[in-house]
Amino acid sequence: MLDSVAELAREQGADPDRVVRVFRDQIEASKIVQRGLHRTWQQHPEQAPTERPDLGRVREEINRLNVGIVTAITESERDRDSLLCGVGLLLAELQVDHRRHLDALHARALDRSVAAVCG
Repeated sequence: MLDSVAELAREQGADPDRVVRVFRDQIEASKIVQRGLHRTWQQHPEQAPTERPDLGRVREEINRLNVGIVTAITESERDRDSLLCGVGLLLAELQVDHRRHLDALHARALDRSVAAVCG
């Protein structure tokens, strides 16, 4: 998957290494959520999902989103290199946290997911 997004980055004229760093953070954030949910489900099995998702459809959606994310990274290069990027990113995280009422697990994952966004 990382090779695929690096190739997309090259095609769009973006730095593949920067794009891969952002995607690595997305993967690590996903692991935070997965591990946290599995711990919860072990302690409270009644909260565990009862149906498995169709992984083929999930993969299709992930692939579609990956193209959009690479495009957004490519188009926002100047903003991401700005001295104000960190402040803007923090404000955006706070807005998402507030609007979505994130629990501690998802707030931590959101923070991890954007670690490499700013230059």
